[in-house]
Amino acid sequence: MSNLRELAGRMKTISRNTFKRKYGNLLGLLKVEAQVATITTLDQYYDPPLKCFTFQDFQLVPTIEEFEHILGLSVKGKVPYKYSGQHTSTVMLKEILKAHPVEL
Repeated sequence: MSNLRELAGRMKTISRNTFKRKYGNLLGLLKVEAQVATITTLDQYYDPPLKCFTFQDFQLVPTIEEFEHILGLSVKGKVPYKYSGQHTSTVMLKEILKAHPVEL
């Protein structure tokens, strides 16, 4: 992490702005202090192919709206919802993922 922080610190303003436009507030995560023991414990439950944490039969995955909130990529000022049963529209997915609707 220290190497990534150092690399991010060396980025010029133009590079930093380009990176932020392309990837959102990802560099902001470098400022978050993490507890090594907690990360090590959670690591054993991470499932790389699914890209989520799996606890026995339960998967812990943020919704698109939660990712949007975590990364600071707000779409029309909506906050993450915390219940299931609501489907995300193709238009909202297009805006969040910056992909053509045909690809979705």
